[in-house]
Amino acid sequence: MTNCCFNSRIWTIFVFSLVYNSVAVTAVSADETEYKYDNFAIAGYLPDYRINYFMDEQLGTNRKKDKVTGDDSKSPSSSSMTDLILFSLQPHSKGFFGCCLQDDHYDLVEKFVANSNNNYTSSSSIRRVWVTVGGGGRSGAFPEICAKKELRNRLIRSILNLSVKYPFIKGIDLDFFNPTTIQERDNSILFLNEAIPQLHKEGIKVSLTLHPHQGRLIPPTVYQLLDRIHLMAYDMIGSSDGSSSSSVSNYHASLDKVRQTIEELLQLNIGLKKTPQKILLGIPAYCRHNRDPSQVKTFGEIYDEIRIDNKDNPNEEKTKFLLGDTYSSMYSWKGYEWDSPSRIKAKIDLAKENNLGGIFFWEIGQDKFTDEHPNGVLFDTAATAVSSSHAEKAYDDKIMSEL
Repeated sequence: MTNCCFNSRIWTIFVFSLVYNSVAVTAVSADETEYKYDNFAIAGYLPDYRINYFMDEQLGTNRKKDKVTGDDSKSPSSSSMTDLILFSLQPHSKGFFGCCLQDDHYDLVEKFVANSNNNYTSSSSIRRVWVTVGGGGRSGAFPEICAKKELRNRLIRSILNLSVKYPFIKGIDLDFFNPTTIQERDNSILFLNEAIPQLHKEGIKVSLTLHPHQGRLIPPTVYQLLDRIHLMAYDMIGSSDGSSSSSVSNYHASLDKVRQTIEELLQLNIGLKKTPQKILLGIPAYCRHNRDPSQVKTFGEIYDEIRIDNKDNPNEEKTKFLLGDTYSSMYSWKGYEWDSPSRIKAKIDLAKENNLGGIFFWEIGQDKFTDEHPNGVLFDTAATAVSSSHAEKAYDDKIMSEL
């Protein structure tokens, strides 16, 4: 994903500049009805460098013996994933795509989605596949592209050609909005104003990834055009109050920090308070070390290390964690901290309280896949939490209707 650091000097300039006075917009509103009535989204990013691994895990953990032939067969697991986001395509300065998703990646994903949707009910099928353009280390050409109309048009045509080549792609996720000057910001907005209506015309949805505190840089008219905002509510290094007094407060994706980030985005005068369903809340599937946040491990790596440690030093908390208990409260080990099942449930509750459209994981290949949790421990936790909240609401509605 994009770099979380933002130049403080430029930020100060932006705050005191007239953010919305330099770009004229032809507004073509996104379909807000879908977000009002659509189900809560459970989305996951899947990077090109984990696609083969993820597909192997999805098929390998669901290997079954054919009763007649005795041969091993592979079948897709029933998943509550609603949106699969492929990461990513890197534009180069000519406006075309360079790396990193390849034809074989698309072929694998298309088969996986088709098998999942053909074998299970619509309630457990993937509704939409998105492709990210840009992202961490892959957005360097955007300032040059956005500065020239010819290059903007060329990149837009490249995206449209991709959707024609692979019709199963129904959404484009733009991960590039990290301007360092006012001119870069204005050029980026020009690109968004030109690209989104053209993509909508071809039936392609558009999302934009945002780090905390970037929301005010975008005009309300652009938020009206966008179908989604992927709020990357993680990598917020340091405690919510600016201190570093405890390891818990230093967690980069603590509930307090996430709550403040949501509130800030909704309270900004950008129109999202009326359409909070456009926002998907990001949840990390990786761990950072509290004393040295540059040390990172995937949730899967931590799970395996805890399993090895539990063989020699077993205890109830680790055993409960390894069983993938939905409400396990274990969230740290040897200085590393992560979103435990109970924390994920709390974040889903927070998203629903604020009427957000759903959650996404960065990224699903970092999860731990087991026989009990073929879709991933964290992902299954999220699906269970969403299902239980739906059931609770249905029960409450029934009770109210009978009063």
